[in-house]
Amino acid sequence: MNAARTNSEPASIARACLLGALGAISCGQAQALEPTQVFEKAAPSVWIVRTYDAAERPVGQGSAVVIGQGRLVTNCHVLAKSKVVYVRRENVLYQATLEHADTPRDLCLLQVAKFGASIVETVKVGDLKVGQRVFAIGNPQGMEVTLSEGLISGLRAELPGLPVDQGGGNVVQTTAPISPGSSGGGLFDTEGRLIGITTLIRREAQNINIALPTDWIDEVPSRARAALAARSAPQSAAAKAATTAVPAGYPAPGTVWTYSFTEKLFSRRAVEISVRMLGLNGTIVEEAVSAKGFGRGAQRLVSVDAATFLPFVLDGSNTMIEFAPYVAAVHEGKALDDIPGVEGYPLGGPALPNWRVTAHVRGWETVSVPAGTWRALRVESEGRRSVGGRGGGFAGRFRMVAWYAPDVKRLAKLEHQVWSADAFSPALVSDEVLELLSYRPPS
Repeated sequence: MNAARTNSEPASIARACLLGALGAISCGQAQALEPTQVFEKAAPSVWIVRTYDAAERPVGQGSAVVIGQGRLVTNCHVLAKSKVVYVRRENVLYQATLEHADTPRDLCLLQVAKFGASIVETVKVGDLKVGQRVFAIGNPQGMEVTLSEGLISGLRAELPGLPVDQGGGNVVQTTAPISPGSSGGGLFDTEGRLIGITTLIRREAQNINIALPTDWIDEVPSRARAALAARSAPQSAAAKAATTAVPAGYPAPGTVWTYSFTEKLFSRRAVEISVRMLGLNGTIVEEAVSAKGFGRGAQRLVSVDAATFLPFVLDGSNTMIEFAPYVAAVHEGKALDDIPGVEGYPLGGPALPNWRVTAHVRGWETVSVPAGTWRALRVESEGRRSVGGRGGGFAGRFRMVAWYAPDVKRLAKLEHQVWSADAFSPALVSDEVLELLSYRPPS
């Protein structure tokens, strides 16, 4: 009897395959769904995220995807500055709590009690192919559960300027349109399976959108615990030695400055930037810098020397540029002569004319910023390019004014303006201000 059943199985399978083929369903192969079917399958797992401050005033909104029982994933930048988080779909509202945060990769896990929403099936990035048809579902501009369609246009192990820690892993580049409010939403394949979390729009390019791979979601808890352990670990012997060896005028390792950066001409939206001093090597200061507001939250390690420009990419369309933020510390707060040999202004490229840059010390002034009022050294730097005739579409002149406050041992304020290279009618193309919000020396 057992042998008879075994011998009959191939015939049964063949008949099933034949019937499947007659019904336009291939045997042993998943069927691609129509866009309406993808939406019907995946949309119940995509929720709106609304965030509020401690006084229950609205802070922001985004999207989240249900990945487990009572668990959703979103972008950490969606939760920036929030104290209270809700997830909503149609007329159903739940309060959520932060479970784990992997801010370098911009992925956060939320927990919701008594939550029974549909859980998505996921696909690893290694199973994806360029050219594959995909669908984004999110809440752009608060328009609840919106569907868009596109292709996987790249699997990128390296994407310059991407403000997340790729850690050697691929991110998904897609042509499926996303907009502000889509952050934390889902990118799905034609079977309605989650392949990425929609995160980033390249505003300076056409239809370059980024989703973070589902592989990273499983790693969030362990990475979050490791980051917490590192922050809680005792100060290393090297850091302690650096603290005792800091010369006069320099801050001690562990000092934290928080700034507000605003591009006044276009976005007018403030980005909050945190700078932590890690140590000192001669006159070179080692910093860890992170930004939120555009919310990427990625921490970057930078080395800062006097008489140099320091660019820091905040997101795809905003770059902050500082000028020698510790130059007053190098001279222990004393009046400086004009700074010779300034170079390295970062706007432009090797194919464009070189900048001729000068920096002049203008003397001591009183500067007022949100963090307080201090006596500060004013330094002006300017740069020009030789363009000959009409310079058109690139920068041809800049002016930067920085105020260095010895009491806070760093920049207190910076103003930066850039004009186009048009020789006849230069236009203001960037107008930025950096102001100190808080200063916290190590305890």
